Amino acid sequence: MTPRGRRGDLGIDSSAVFPGAVVLGSSVTSLSITRALGRAGISVTVLGDGSDCPLYCRRFVKSDESAGDLQEQWLAWLLSHCEGAVILAASDDGMELIARRRTELVQAGHLPIEGNDAASLAMLDKATTYEIAASAEVRVPQSVVVRSIGELDVALAGIEFPWAYKACQAHRFQRLLPLLPPDTPLKGGLAADADEMRARLVPILEHGVPMLLTEFVPGPAEDFYSYNAYIDERGKPLMEMTTRKLRQNGKGFGNGTLLVTQWCPEVAKSGLRLALAAGILGIACVEFKRDERDGRFTLIECNVRPTMFNDLIRRSGIDLALLAYNRSAGRPAPTVDHFREGIMLWDPYEDWRAFLKYRAAGELTTSAWLRSLAHRKHVRVLDPRDPCPILTRMVWRGRSLTRRLRPYFRAVHDRMIE
Repeated sequence: MTPRGRRGDLGIDSSAVFPGAVVLGSSVTSLSITRALGRAGISVTVLGDGSDCPLYCRRFVKSDESAGDLQEQWLAWLLSHCEGAVILAASDDGMELIARRRTELVQAGHLPIEGNDAASLAMLDKATTYEIAASAEVRVPQSVVVRSIGELDVALAGIEFPWAYKACQAHRFQRLLPLLPPDTPLKGGLAADADEMRARLVPILEHGVPMLLTEFVPGPAEDFYSYNAYIDERGKPLMEMTTRKLRQNGKGFGNGTLLVTQWCPEVAKSGLRLALAAGILGIACVEFKRDERDGRFTLIECNVRPTMFNDLIRRSGIDLALLAYNRSAGRPAPTVDHFREGIMLWDPYEDWRAFLKYRAAGELTTSAWLRSLAHRKHVRVLDPRDPCPILTRMVWRGRSLTRRLRPYFRAVHDRMIE
């Protein structure tokens, strides 16, 4: 893979009639997928909560993503209200639905995104992912699965802190968030000692959700890299590239707020090794972190669907969503053998929040933060041809800021009238 050249031709015939597409889940990832397919003239339906609904979405179907039967909601609609379409997942629930119910979807005339369903289900479970990676000699952190408070107590006796914790299956864990303490991290977190780990995990384990305790891989956010590829049935990457986080909102865990395309051969080699060992077919997004103690890369997780990196990948010259659509629809999809390095993607609001945390920890000064932004970059969600999502987010952010500042303004008002 060379990181130079022009954007690859994905074999689109503008005069052709395309089957429609259905995107499962509404999120930043769904927004990126919908825009990519919509620009190619494909009619896109989004099933989700409506948090990001672009102009390119021809139809939106509201679903209750807090309900435990979300996948059944989607399946019922696909089987009874939708003609044959290419089905893509923008969430783990969507990926699990495709992997478990592919036969029913195909019998109904749909074209689910191609994949090895056994491998997809394995990658949805982080503990299984680590087992497969270790068997392929891909470096993984020390880890232990706990399913009960008793198992947690046994595990804590053999841990040298700090250690991290996260759900084995993130999408199942996130359904429980309304029932958990309000400060429960969405993706996972760090525990400085056994008491903190126990306080965090006991409320979760009481609901029967398996948790993965892992060794914390030390190093700053810029040590996170991702391998992104599309693997065909021969085990050959039709495209591959690597990306890097420069900042993220969260210590050890969190979404990237400043990302860049940067080729890293070592990450690509390890990512492909895991993909082949797992038998992945289609999209593979494998995240690693460089261990600052020895400079080696350690596996963090693997996704088999488009992720939040999808927009960055598209802007670097590879339309991954359209490539996946073409493959599933049986349309020409030639190999894309290059991408543009140095393409940056920025989330202004989340990066501002990340900066405040970095500065409070003494890890980043204001001048250094401003210098890091003095490069050409793309703004996540922003698209002049599709302004609705960014305007909607600005309204949400404004309302949230107003709620937080209301006590301050009330206190100022009270002092003025005293």
